[in-house]
Amino acid sequence: MPGSYLLYQLLHYDAEQLPMVAYVIGSQSFLFDKTTKTVSTYRDNPRIEDVVNIFFFRGVKGYCIYDATLACRQPSAGLPCKGWGMIVVTPPDKNEYERWTKKMDATAIVTNCPEENDVRAMCIWMKRNRPLQEQAEYWKEVRGRMNNVGPILRSIFDKQAYDDRIKACQQAVDGMNASELKRNLGIGCCYSSNDNDLS
Repeated sequence: MPGSYLLYQLLHYDAEQLPMVAYVIGSQSFLFDKTTKTVSTYRDNPRIEDVVNIFFFRGVKGYCIYDATLACRQPSAGLPCKGWGMIVVTPPDKNEYERWTKKMDATAIVTNCPEENDVRAMCIWMKRNRPLQEQAEYWKEVRGRMNNVGPILRSIFDKQAYDDRIKACQQAVDGMNASELKRNLGIGCCYSSNDNDLS
């Protein structure tokens, strides 16, 4: 879902500044040429990174989205391609991609979290074939987790991930000294902080 949202946003971005978008999902790759308004599909030959490199050497700018939510393998060592930006959208179980992230010295970015209504819609979709009572109970459970850790998708749908997040937060609080605790106490409340305290 996040990968397709990013694709939508990039396809609607100024075509002069960003004329090409590559989208890799599962075993398929798509190259969107916004200037000619065409899309090409690739599987193995030629590889998408080879095609993107050809465009780079021609001076064409672009961006690559690697949607790992349906991927059966890690991103290729040839990604990111020279001169193109790239984002890897990982599934909630990020273990598969940590090795690639370390090798490529990638930076983890947490995007804006979804609104409550979005999370509720996700819950309904996940339990769409279940009785209404079960759907309601699941939403109540997820909403409770969301109230404790925020709408972090990686931490609210799975009990173990939620428990791990609570534990990590508790350890962070336990490790704070008195001045850090005082400074952070007002976060999320009606509290005005000195800008110099913010990092």
